[in-house]
Amino acid sequence: MATCSCGRKGKKGERVVSERGTYSVYYTPPNADSYMTYALDFNFFKKGQWSPSQREGVRWYESSESGEVMHKVLLEHFGLEDWKKEFPLKRIVTMSPYLLAMERRKKERAYDLPWKNILSNTVGYHVPADNHR
Repeated sequence: MATCSCGRKGKKGERVVSERGTYSVYYTPPNADSYMTYALDFNFFKKGQWSPSQREGVRWYESSESGEVMHKVLLEHFGLEDWKKEFPLKRIVTMSPYLLAMERRKKERAYDLPWKNILSNTVGYHVPADNHR
């Protein structure tokens, strides 16, 4: 049996995809408060899209972020910054971590790039983007 990071089991050779948990990308925005944690989360505050959040203490709150910062953070996290025009924010804001990782894998094959380990920054949920739809 194959087991994914979430503990789900499947038959040997079967692709097991994790769907629990929130996939987050932590970042530090310009002029950030040092006591806050900032993240872009997929499927957390907005279903089927990336949205910004911030944590003060133990609680997460929906926040706002400029499209420019969101775009830069997502492209860097998935290793797609060299293809900024191909992946405008309007397109990638609704792409799951899995779909963005698959775009990175296509670029790796096409341009003979090294494999990039793309992981969620969510505490206790450091799953690969390849396994999170």
